[in-house]
Amino acid sequence: MFRDRLLWSAVAFAAGVALLQQISSLPSAYYCLLFPFIFAVCWWQPKFTVIGALLLGMLWALLWAQMRLAHALPEALIGKDLQVIGTVVSIPESDDRRTSFEFKIEQQQKTAAGELRLPLKVRLSWYRQANIAIPDITVGQQWNLLLRLKPPIGFMNPGGFDYEAWLFSHNIRAVGYVRGQGDNHLLTQKTFRYAISILRSRLLDKLSDLSENLQHRGILLALALGYRDAIDERDWDLLLRTGTNHLMAISGLHIGLTAGLLYFLILWCVGFAHKRAWLRQGLWPAQRIAAIAAWMGALVYASLAGFSLPTQRAMLMLTVGLYAVVAYRQLRPAQALSLALIAVLIVDPFAVQAAGFWLSFAAVAVLVYCYAGRKAANLPRWLSRLWNWGKVQAVLLIGLLPLTLYWFGAAAVSASAANLIAIPLVGLVVVPFVLLASLLAVVWAPLAQWLLQLADGLLNLLWPLLEFMQHLPLSRWVQPQPPLWTVLLALAGAGLLLAPRGFPSRWVGLFWFAPMLFYSPFRPQSGEFLLTALDVGQGTAIVIQTSRHNLIYDTGPRLNDRFDTGKLVVLPYLKASGISKADILLVSHGDNDHSGGSAAILDALRVDKLISSAPVTDFLSVTDIGSELSVESCSDGQSWVWDGVHFSILHPDRTTQWDSNNSSCVLLVETGGRRVLLTGDIEKRAERHLLREHHVKPVSILFAPHHGSNSSSQPAFVEALYPQHVIFNAGLLNSYGFPRPEVVERYSKTHAQLRTTGEQGAMEFMVGPFGVELKRSYRHTARRYWHYQPL
Repeated sequence: MFRDRLLWSAVAFAAGVALLQQISSLPSAYYCLLFPFIFAVCWWQPKFTVIGALLLGMLWALLWAQMRLAHALPEALIGKDLQVIGTVVSIPESDDRRTSFEFKIEQQQKTAAGELRLPLKVRLSWYRQANIAIPDITVGQQWNLLLRLKPPIGFMNPGGFDYEAWLFSHNIRAVGYVRGQGDNHLLTQKTFRYAISILRSRLLDKLSDLSENLQHRGILLALALGYRDAIDERDWDLLLRTGTNHLMAISGLHIGLTAGLLYFLILWCVGFAHKRAWLRQGLWPAQRIAAIAAWMGALVYASLAGFSLPTQRAMLMLTVGLYAVVAYRQLRPAQALSLALIAVLIVDPFAVQAAGFWLSFAAVAVLVYCYAGRKAANLPRWLSRLWNWGKVQAVLLIGLLPLTLYWFGAAAVSASAANLIAIPLVGLVVVPFVLLASLLAVVWAPLAQWLLQLADGLLNLLWPLLEFMQHLPLSRWVQPQPPLWTVLLALAGAGLLLAPRGFPSRWVGLFWFAPMLFYSPFRPQSGEFLLTALDVGQGTAIVIQTSRHNLIYDTGPRLNDRFDTGKLVVLPYLKASGISKADILLVSHGDNDHSGGSAAILDALRVDKLISSAPVTDFLSVTDIGSELSVESCSDGQSWVWDGVHFSILHPDRTTQWDSNNSSCVLLVETGGRRVLLTGDIEKRAERHLLREHHVKPVSILFAPHHGSNSSSQPAFVEALYPQHVIFNAGLLNSYGFPRPEVVERYSKTHAQLRTTGEQGAMEFMVGPFGVELKRSYRHTARRYWHYQPL
């Protein structure tokens, strides 16, 4: 009875922690005072244990959340110059524009706002300037810096990555940059306190040099130190498509395999010693020595990864299992899993925000469910092992499919076959070579380099197999993110399918998968369209869906390979919306904040036609354009009709010479007397042309020209359009001050509803004969307590 109660209590505790993460604002911290009372009731009245564990989970998460929110950046210090002293606590990441790092603030000078406490840890960027070089920044350095900070702000879009949640889970409560003209100087190098981080940084430099010419250098660095930034984008895409990406960094699987190898190696060595009388005296039992050695080896490996959150979870799970060996406690697998779950959430209740948390525990739970207490197949020993290894991959595919589709909107069907070979090759061969090379890199570089070359050669053998598997029919299942209720049904169906042999009607579980697998997102009716203004910061990206067609207007900015809103925002939204093809990609003009994401979209999405006012070679390469893409120049007079919705291009007039902003494509979308005008970056000259040549009429929705800059939206233009809704495509707390106050005042006189994508997140409007309906503004409907909310 206790065993079952422990299992359900652990599940309830996890559910309570997860439930608190779904609320938009936290209740009072005084509720945490109920914690000892509820704990006492559960202790004395076991029948209340499960409901008590649920409440305890919520209160524990509330306590941690309140403590973390207490370190938020005060509003009075946003954008102010702040002189601080602190230490670099992460390995810096550099590109052509900047160097980024995490910085722990230790002292701050008084400000005009008085004694306001800064967050304990912030993420900073030090930008390159023409006359000022960025100094050599390394972990452990203590600096005196002049900073400007702002709250952690990420894009808020359906299907997109929650950057604010990631920063919150890593206890980063502000982001900012170093003022290049300020009093910035190095104070000292802290060696002892940051010894592990300094060692990781030096090892990274050494291993980078030793593996410089190797094909899979980025993957080797990820396996050695958990450093993923050097992984080639094409390699990572291949790993995602074959479901083997979990192998290419220090993960729970690698830590478990490393501990297992050490355990059996030490067990064999101690067993050999026990056979020698002169070695036998004073030795502990072999299993206890092996367990301690395995734990210490896993601890070393986790330290190489910088004790990242996934490795912390893995170490806690491993600690529970090995403690049972050392203490001679007989724990059932379900008990060990339950204790590990509770331990992980006690140490880090924010772990539930990560997909890896759910997938790692679910994987172990599936294996426990399918193997614990069941009879093995009556086969020869070698064939039985091969059969069980294949069965492990199959049951993991079925058991994890609902969670994988929920978190990622895709699942690698070929993952079972790929992992059959990849897991033993990488986990049992490549990882030991890489780990040994890391240990030898400083003391015996030639041998370390040879081991890295050997590991790279093994990966070269694996790669053709992965490339073959990604092209197999149905190798990857892609669909929109299913609703949570369909995922829960599918999990129940997986439980039925994987039930023990003899369980009645296991095949019924297939039907429980149906709502999830055949889920289809909403599409407008004929004569209606769904317009979505995406949050891409300081830029524009808009998606228009009719009953059977899709148009993308602009694609947002691209700063580098890691910051491309086409990849980070537009494509995830399209996948979440079930859009696999765009009939037209309309790029208003060539400025980066409107065209930057175009290459990523063309690379990942089928696009029938590209329309732009700028030469496409201004923002695309020849390979991006391809031979099948139809390209047209944007010009006044173009029009078409989709599903009863009329599209007309009003500008530019090709008989007139225009500069970049004023050459923007202006698109008018009409249905049932409702009109939407998308204006790009046109300025006063183009506005006057539209008033003169097209006699523009009032519109239902207007996308304010040039993000609300004062170079646009002249009074005559605003009065002529007299919009009901005005959307400013501008980032939250952007450095340009868009939309400008004087522009906002002009539109306010029309009594229009004014909204900014940065403040509202992605906005979805249904437009049709019935009128205009704001379906949702994502920053409000998807808000959680850690999201920044402007005052």
